[in-house]
Amino acid sequence: MKDVLVLSFYFPPFAGIEVVRAVKWVKYLPEHGWRPIVLSTATTGEVDPRMASDLRGVEILRTSKPELQGPQVVSGAAVANGGDRGRSGNVVGTGGTSGRQRVLPVWLKRALQSTVFFPDRYRAWIKEGRGMVPRLRQEFPEIRAVVATGYPWSAYLLAEKIARELNVPFLCDLRDAWTLNPSRVWNTWRHRRREARAFRAADGVIFATESMREEYLTLYPELITKSYVIRNGYDPEDREEAQILRQVLAAEQGRDKLRVVYTGTFNGLEVPPADNRQSPYYFLQALRLVKERVPDLASRLEVMMAGKVPFATLVRELGLEDVVRLPGHLPVEETLALQASADLLLLFVAPDNRHVLTGKVYEYIAAGVPILAMIPLETELHRLLRAYGNARVTEPRDVERIADHLVWMLEEHRAGGRVGSEMAEESYVASLSRREQAGELALLLEGVSAGHETARV
Repeated sequence: MKDVLVLSFYFPPFAGIEVVRAVKWVKYLPEHGWRPIVLSTATTGEVDPRMASDLRGVEILRTSKPELQGPQVVSGAAVANGGDRGRSGNVVGTGGTSGRQRVLPVWLKRALQSTVFFPDRYRAWIKEGRGMVPRLRQEFPEIRAVVATGYPWSAYLLAEKIARELNVPFLCDLRDAWTLNPSRVWNTWRHRRREARAFRAADGVIFATESMREEYLTLYPELITKSYVIRNGYDPEDREEAQILRQVLAAEQGRDKLRVVYTGTFNGLEVPPADNRQSPYYFLQALRLVKERVPDLASRLEVMMAGKVPFATLVRELGLEDVVRLPGHLPVEETLALQASADLLLLFVAPDNRHVLTGKVYEYIAAGVPILAMIPLETELHRLLRAYGNARVTEPRDVERIADHLVWMLEEHRAGGRVGSEMAEESYVASLSRREQAGELALLLEGVSAGHETARV
């Protein structure tokens, strides 16, 4: 078994989509001959039981700062029973924030991120992490490579320093684009220069999507020989449990209502949102149209949007309190159960985010539930959903078409028909698993570490 140091600033007990990629790599790398040692930062709270199971036996080192705060979690009982409701009729939780939040303008974010917070607000982690080198050298002298996943971009700078001191190669993993990020916050000359330096120093650069890699190759053609794509995926254990749960629910449920579910986070808090921000705004507008067409909608449809969904005010203004529920953040186990209980899962990608291949789509595929995807067309994500088969796709802002899809699904549900369509071959779905992606990373580690000594030397 060979040792690899994984730098992941976001890591359990921090709960969020940011941790999933690293956690699943760490879970499955040992099956491919690599023992992960994780370096993260201090985080408050308890590790989600599901994540704790994934990380059993993993060596995790933490710097004392910066410190991350864990999210508040709504209990499963509250969701199952409808929850304690506020005046808006929404389940109380992080998703049910009643007021609209102020959003800093992009020009101000750009200025701050290129000066006060350069390269990001967690830059203190570089110094703190570098201070861990003596311990790493003493306790884990067989480290053969370093992998840093970002955001934050500070992870790449820290990886370069640690790898140099340990005399081992390092890889940069981009979960999201840095200077080519659709948010346009980091596309400044100072960030571009720092990004280029990090890529030059790295022994390899991993991208989460092929479209992101292609876009970066136009900027840095020299990456052609050391850039790789390792997509996100679903955990095969989650898929097995979801299939069993769906069979149980199918036998027990005879719901009159069509259950539509979203699980995750939105970053487009403006109303209406900018074209590079993810938001349920247009879906909720479509739902308002459906309610005009279907007067008894509340008795036929329920929409559960779990996670960071601060749109209670908009839900109330559109008169959808009797249809939409916002339970807030849920533990992993309950999130998977909610997905499995759905008749339809919602997927959102902002119009300008054409290279985004959200990890959520793999969770949905694992659940085996039909998908309504409001995404840019003719993109890598669109092609994946087309290959998967069990999905309906529309442009993110096409309110009329979104409404038409929902009305059709309501009628199919009332008639007892299938809301979804036939899925892809099992071999294709199996190729999307986290176990497969961990195997790809292991092969890459073998390649970059060949000929290198361990940290012991």
